[in-house]
Amino acid sequence: MSNQHHDLSEVLNHLFETTNEKITAAISGAAIISPAFNLKDTSETAALLLPILGCLWLLFQIGLKTWEILRK
Repeated sequence: MSNQHHDLSEVLNHLFETTNEKITAAISGAAIISPAFNLKDTSETAALLLPILGCLWLLFQIGLKTWEILRK
């Protein structure tokens, strides 16, 4: 169990190593919380799709990075 915990923390520590990964995570996070703000200039469809697309992109990036780390 301790070894599994170590592996998980190692993966989590390496998720956002590069500047590109950090920027992607920040943009995805902003997309997820964007409905909390009044988006007057954005259509209702875009306001509904933005958090969904942000979540999907973030999950894709995390999955890709996790696969990359586990492959090494």
